Amino acid sequence: MAIAEEAAPVVAIEAFTAAGKTASQLAAETLFREGKSIDLVVQNTGRARSTVIGYLVEFLTEQGHLTPEPWLDEQTFAKVAAAVKEVGTERLKPIFDQLNGTIEYDQIRIAVACLRNA
Repeated sequence: MAIAEEAAPVVAIEAFTAAGKTASQLAAETLFREGKSIDLVVQNTGRARSTVIGYLVEFLTEQGHLTPEPWLDEQTFAKVAAAVKEVGTERLKPIFDQLNGTIEYDQIRIAVACLRNA
C-alpha cells in the first residue's frame, strides 16, 4: 500500500507546474521567448503541432505581442488584419472565408491573438 501512495504524487508533480501549466508548455514558452520556430518547439516538446500552436497563441496573448514575428510573416499578418477589419475576430471561419481559404487556420489563430492585443 505504501508503494501506491508514493507513486501518485510523482505523477501530479510531473503533470503540472507553476500557474497550472504543464512542463511542456513552460518549455515551449522558453523557446518562444528565444524566437524559436514552431517546428523546433514541436520537436523539442514532443507535442503535436496543434498543441504547440495553442501554446503559442496563449504565449502571444499573455505577453501582449502586437506582431507575430518570427512565427508569421508580415505579408500574411497584413492579409489577416485586413480581413479582420471586415469581419471581426469573434470567429475564425469568417476570416478564413474572407481570405478565400488562402491562409491556414493556424496562421489566422496566431495573427488574431496579436490583433486582439491591440
